[in-house]
Amino acid sequence: MPRESRTEYRHLRLPDQRTGARLSQPLRLLLVEDSEDDAALLNLALKRGGYDVTCERVDTPEAMREALRRGGWDIVISDYVMPRFNGIEALRLMQSENIDLPFIVASGHIGEELAVDCMKAGAQDYVMKDKLVRLVPAVERELRDAEVRRARRASEQALSKSEARLQESLEAEKKARAEAEAAVRAKDRFLAMLSHELRTPLTPILMLAHTLQNSARLPPKVQSALKMIQRNVELEARLIDDLLDLSRITHQKMELQLQTVDVHSVVQAALEVCHPDIQARRQQITTKLKAARHITRADPARLQQVFWNLIKNAVKFTPPEGTILVQSANFDDKIRVRVKDSGRGIEKHMLDKIFRPFEQCGQKVTHEFGGLGLGLAISKAAIEAHGGRLMADSPGRDLGAEFTVELTTNCSP
Repeated sequence: MPRESRTEYRHLRLPDQRTGARLSQPLRLLLVEDSEDDAALLNLALKRGGYDVTCERVDTPEAMREALRRGGWDIVISDYVMPRFNGIEALRLMQSENIDLPFIVASGHIGEELAVDCMKAGAQDYVMKDKLVRLVPAVERELRDAEVRRARRASEQALSKSEARLQESLEAEKKARAEAEAAVRAKDRFLAMLSHELRTPLTPILMLAHTLQNSARLPPKVQSALKMIQRNVELEARLIDDLLDLSRITHQKMELQLQTVDVHSVVQAALEVCHPDIQARRQQITTKLKAARHITRADPARLQQVFWNLIKNAVKFTPPEGTILVQSANFDDKIRVRVKDSGRGIEKHMLDKIFRPFEQCGQKVTHEFGGLGLGLAISKAAIEAHGGRLMADSPGRDLGAEFTVELTTNCSP
């Protein structure tokens, strides 16, 4: 190995770079140097530059590796040529330990080619020992750069951890969403199956009750009991049909048998179905079907189901002797049918929720009025399937409610 020649330093004047009352800055220096004299000279230059140096000198690969593993260093300054290894080998040893420290080569005589090799290998700077005026500025610069690198690395690590946490959160959310969607699908399948299984045995019960009512031989009490059985079975069938409709809506399988329909006739038919309940509660109902254009394309059965739901709700939530208004009017090419009552009303915060399945403005309402809370959800889906809108409004609790069905008219009566 070629050995660089030593420079005589007996008459070398060291720069005094201390300024004013500058406090000494601690510096933990790992010095890779085989010459004690050169080591003393480097330490002296740093102390005169304002550093309080804690230095350990090593001159073999083994000693350097051991010192690096103990850690706690701010900077490494290395001679280039030593008996056991050179400056580039010292740098590579530090790199092999995955340690990021400022590394400066301090040499007595180093050519331009060797200096370039050192910088290419990863050294931050090099200083000639006979020009130590550059040492302190080089150390200051590299310590600043090292601090910047540490801060950048810390930021990158923090960002990486944040991205990892975000990815974990997204994966957890994705998993939770998938599980929730699977649960909803399972619930929908269960409701569809349950509704079908419950509906099947009701048909023969209804048929038998209807047939027995026509028998003149049965006493009046039995006839009355049969009518009660029929009413309750029909109610149960209606609830089951609602569950089946909800399943069809969820799976986007609601089918419409479209034909030309007189909206006023459908409303009148729904009123006739609800008339017995209106009479029983002694409610006052006013009908003002004034729309000049009231012909549309619709499924009459679905449309009657909607109006029956709205009028039935008005009857149910309006106290005895209360008032119900059913009216129609035209707006542009639309017909609007309003069902307005003087009943319980709807709190403002519930207006957007009442069209959700199983939603009935709270448990108290469910307990007081019964039902599954499916009628409005099914009605809204049916009207939207017709390209229309179903809207709700209410001034508040105990101030009544108003539901509006809006459909497009496309024919003349």
